[in-house]
Amino acid sequence: MARIVISDDQSCPINNNIVDSYKISELVNWGLRQLATIGITGVYDLLTIDDKSEEPVEGWDVMVDILEDTFIRFEYWEPFVLKMMVTLNNRDNEGLLFTDNFNLFITNQITRTGLMMVPRKIISVINTFQGTLRGLRYEPPYLYGTTYNGDIVINAICTRPYLIERKENGFTDKSQIWYVGKLHLPQLRRLKDLFLVNLGNYLIRLNENTQYPNMPIEQFNGLVNFISNLESKNLQDFEISHGYAPIYGK
Repeated sequence: MARIVISDDQSCPINNNIVDSYKISELVNWGLRQLATIGITGVYDLLTIDDKSEEPVEGWDVMVDILEDTFIRFEYWEPFVLKMMVTLNNRDNEGLLFTDNFNLFITNQITRTGLMMVPRKIISVINTFQGTLRGLRYEPPYLYGTTYNGDIVINAICTRPYLIERKENGFTDKSQIWYVGKLHLPQLRRLKDLFLVNLGNYLIRLNENTQYPNMPIEQFNGLVNFISNLESKNLQDFEISHGYAPIYGK
């Protein structure tokens, strides 16, 4: 699960102090301010697609696509590792079924020890007596290969939950991505840069195909250079700090 639905029940309010998070509106506004420094303004009008043959696609809807693509790429640049505590009762070796209960977690209906997400990959499975359990097979959303009964700790690469909820000319205050923010500043910096690169590249592709009448060639070239330099800087920083290039794929 990536996009989650949060109950509107006011008796279960979102508690943003539970985990670090960053609001979608802040991310978008930051990106728009960066583009404004090189003279690119009116971005939502530029993103609006109207080819006269179909219903026009509003710039706000295009922004949602750019955000979702950014979040997908972000997971491969900065993987999110979650430690889950699970009690197995697996005598029949039916496998452990992973379910996503993050929605219950942020509405205070379960505690941190009960939090579970569906992993993209499993790093390790450990119990307090035998150490690392081996010979396991993960076929999402099931983990097979152990008849162990008792408490285990699973370290897994998961996808950060996020919510994108539109309102007129913007996004609601509930719209946010979790497990990135002020407590994770290096990751937040990466997320901002990736969003700006995605947004800039989208504008570049649109301009190449439609030729914005109000964007002088010098301004367009400035955008190309700005985004190219930002992409190169992020790739170099990543390879220096991680020792390898970001991995894309499942």
